[in-house]
Amino acid sequence: MNIVIERDVPVVMRDGVTLRANVYRPAEGGPFPVIMERTPYGKDAPRPSAAIDAVRAAGQGVAVVVQDVRGQASSEGGSFYMFRDEFADGFDSVEWAAAQPFCNGHVGLYGTSYGANTSWQAAIADPPALGAIAPTQAPIDYVEGWPWLTRDGVLKWGLTLNWTLAAIVESQIRRHSASRELDARMEAFAALLDDPAELFAMTPLLKVGELLQEIIGPAREGGDAPLSFFRRVVERRVPAEWEAGVGHDRSHARVRVPAFITAGWYDVILGHDLEHWARMQRDAATTAAREQTRLLIGPWSHGMFLNVVGDIDFGRRAMGGSLDMGADLGSLQVEWFTRLLVDAPPLELDGARVKLFVQGVNRWRDEDDWPLARARATDWFLQRDGGLAATPPSPDDGDDSFVYDPLDPCPTRGGDLVKPPDFAPGPLDQAPILGRRDVLVYTSAPLERDVEVTGPVSARLFATTSGVSTDFVVKLCEVHEDGCTVNVCDGIVRTADNGIGPWAVDMWATSFVFLRGHRIRVLVSSSDFPRYERNPNTGERPWEATVFEPVLQRVFHDAERASAIVLPVVP
Repeated sequence: MNIVIERDVPVVMRDGVTLRANVYRPAEGGPFPVIMERTPYGKDAPRPSAAIDAVRAAGQGVAVVVQDVRGQASSEGGSFYMFRDEFADGFDSVEWAAAQPFCNGHVGLYGTSYGANTSWQAAIADPPALGAIAPTQAPIDYVEGWPWLTRDGVLKWGLTLNWTLAAIVESQIRRHSASRELDARMEAFAALLDDPAELFAMTPLLKVGELLQEIIGPAREGGDAPLSFFRRVVERRVPAEWEAGVGHDRSHARVRVPAFITAGWYDVILGHDLEHWARMQRDAATTAAREQTRLLIGPWSHGMFLNVVGDIDFGRRAMGGSLDMGADLGSLQVEWFTRLLVDAPPLELDGARVKLFVQGVNRWRDEDDWPLARARATDWFLQRDGGLAATPPSPDDGDDSFVYDPLDPCPTRGGDLVKPPDFAPGPLDQAPILGRRDVLVYTSAPLERDVEVTGPVSARLFATTSGVSTDFVVKLCEVHEDGCTVNVCDGIVRTADNGIGPWAVDMWATSFVFLRGHRIRVLVSSSDFPRYERNPNTGERPWEATVFEPVLQRVFHDAERASAIVLPVVP
């Protein structure tokens, strides 16, 4: 099918600000359903993280609009103010698209990461023409407490800094620098990127934001300073004027359209996507929204839909371009849109409501719901001498201890990361950290049968510290027959005092078959740096800390204080 491409099409918002979009549509026929992506990453930039290819989708018989959000790339609006304007601008953009002569009056929204979040924000604003959304790896509750940039109150330092560098700094330098300043500012920015280790280790954390603001320069055209949000995130603070500007209760009870939610087992947003699903099932404004919402979870990291993730090749079936040797992810989303974005009544959706990639056996599987009702929460207990078993420990099993020194933190090895290329996301061989003095290792006997773990994973940790406050990190791993230890999922908890707990560690979720002959392994430490900020152990707020103290950590595993990892085992 031949298509027409129109570039930099003006879209005027209610306050007179002009946003610009590219339109991809079939050359003949129509009108068509419109699907729209609203992105801060540049509508003209190559973006392999996009699940839907605009040219290909237009060839499938829909019109596609890709728009630069306010304050980014070719759109007007002064400085980029993260999330603030996406409710109103999303509403206005959907209604603009519905009024175009090539549109049949029905509009869908899609996107990845921030672009996925703009879909949710517009759905909450509830424009009449919106019929469905397909958010891929979308944050949730993006304002209150910054949970998409924290985990149990611990700042995802790698994500915060990398997103700042990749998504904001360069575009804002180019947007706000006078021509005579541009080369010098870009040179200073490049120097920072060439030494990420020094940048990540800089203290206090607020100093990094000041350095980045100096490179960008002062705000132009009024509005928010380009990186003032950095201070707010690091300090876990949301100003009153931002709350007033957002202006919505941000409840899924306002969403009246179904969602095609796409997530990844090794994505930094996984827990948020699962919460979107839960809230849609519980709170969505219409029966159709609840019943027609779909959830798909692949073995991917953030914005990457390939078969190789970290050190593991999950096979061709895992590729976003070849789901189970059938339709690719983008085609599945477009097909879902075309069934819903038609004149009333829309076609009834058939098929499974949930599609999971089961790691270990590396196959897709259809399910009716999430979490799986047939999964059974099963305790695997930490044991003396580094053991791990489904039987409770004895009364005299005691405890293990280690010294956590925040000036020599346990380094990041895989997981749900968004950081520079020096830090690969996903499942990685944990050998470089297994021998560290600040890592405790607990390992099961070789499994006598396959053990499937599908659903939410958590840990119950009885532990104490000699410091005022500290962190504990728990990793679930698989040990292959050759001894290679690969991470599956993990979590972190910040203790409010030096009590013994038990501390509940939310490790999000997985779907993983631990194969016969393999072993289950649990690692316990107190840092995962620079993925997470370092706890100074002094009680000082981490973003202001310049003094770091070593502490003695004790992890208990006797009958009275039975530390365990809780696995959802599928019979």
